Amino acid sequence: MINIIILLLILELLATWMLSSYNYFSKKQKWYWAYVYDRQIENDIGSDTLVLGCSVSNQLFPFMAKKNYKTTSAVDLAATSYFFTSKAIQSNPNLKTVIILTIPQSMSYIFENSYTYNIFIKPFFNYRNIKYFDSYLLKKILRRPLGFLGFFNFYKVLPIDDISYQFDQIQGDCKMSEFYAHYLAKLWDLTNNKGIKLIFTPCPVSEISMKQYHYFDPLKANISERGFSPLFTDYFNKINTLPDTCFIKDRIHFTEKYLKNHRSEILTKIKI
Repeated sequence: MINIIILLLILELLATWMLSSYNYFSKKQKWYWAYVYDRQIENDIGSDTLVLGCSVSNQLFPFMAKKNYKTTSAVDLAATSYFFTSKAIQSNPNLKTVIILTIPQSMSYIFENSYTYNIFIKPFFNYRNIKYFDSYLLKKILRRPLGFLGFFNFYKVLPIDDISYQFDQIQGDCKMSEFYAHYLAKLWDLTNNKGIKLIFTPCPVSEISMKQYHYFDPLKANISERGFSPLFTDYFNKINTLPDTCFIKDRIHFTEKYLKNHRSEILTKIKI
């Protein structure tokens, strides 16, 4: 038993070293950039404004665009918005504004999907963040007991298949998920207590998305029911709708060609 413990300790130290910098080993981890963001946010962001967001906003502001821009993905946005803001407050006492730049669909993401383990648990579930993982979230992780092994660096880097949290749940209509609402409530309470302004700003969406989700009326109604309306006063009125040809097949993310030719134009309209 002692030999096994020593071996695991050695493996954990080696894995931690592998993830300590961008190198041959760490660059093979697709989630490593999010792991880097998680550590950067503990430092001075060089601004009184923190910009967070989904993968569409990540297209607009590529990795390391600005120190105060930490855009990730819709899969983790619910929880990491709270994590990142909590950390930024500690290392940036002058923080005045937090901007969430995201498409409406991001608010409907549930924890139970096939990407959760790779995109959320691997980069963010660790000893530095354990205090942000409340009982609500730990119970969800426990539904796949092996998911708890993602807490250890040696297990994160093993070349094994990701654990799926998909279960029988299916992401349906575009309504605010319980997962998103849970952490938004925590984030709103945190920013209110610290006197920080919390702003939601929309990324452009495709024409087909507007029609598919009935112009997001179900989401609007759900936001009102949950008491979050004050945070979304102008959000839906500011949504820019673009032709479907500007997006890839998922009708959510921009094509590389369109983004290359129109990024500055899009950013001018967003105005953050």
